[in-house]
Amino acid sequence: MRRILYVSGNTVSSVTADLAGIREQSRHNTALDRITGLRWSDGRSFLQVLERSRVSVMATFARILADPRHHAPTVLQHRHIRPHEFGGWTMAHPAPAPRPTRMTPRSGGCS
Repeated sequence: MRRILYVSGNTVSSVTADLAGIREQSRHNTALDRITGLRWSDGRSFLQVLERSRVSVMATFARILADPRHHAPTVLQHRHIRPHEFGGWTMAHPAPAPRPTRMTPRSGGCS
């Protein structure tokens, strides 16, 4: 079993990016090779974990490297694993937390 964890920049404007469409396309493509893992995007970058056989993971990652929507993919982890850590997940996509828009001096918090 192999795992790749990578991050990349999104070359498509977050205003025009179809993140739901990208997510569904990713789920479809990874399901073909029975890849499990996690995807996350804030609209500006992607973080993804891919798990499965070495052949399946490397083939999927090669498609990602060829995808022009990804800028400067950086592998953070590439290693043998046992068992899946995301075995029950089929490219789960947690929603990003809201970003603070400005600091308020009175409360010291974000608004």
